Amino acid sequence: MPIKNRFAELHDEITEWRRDLHEHPEILFETHRTSQVVADKLKEFGCD
Repeated sequence: MPIKNRFAELHDEITEWRRDLHEHPEILFETHRTSQVVADKLKEFGCD
């Protein structure tokens, strides 16, 4: 499946991720929650 189609399928979910990150802002280098959210999403996609 072309990657463009995959992004289209994930659009609503990506919007939810963005809203979640904006609802929980973190300051400067204190981005522990954001880092964990990103790491979890990468693991879900099969990245180590």
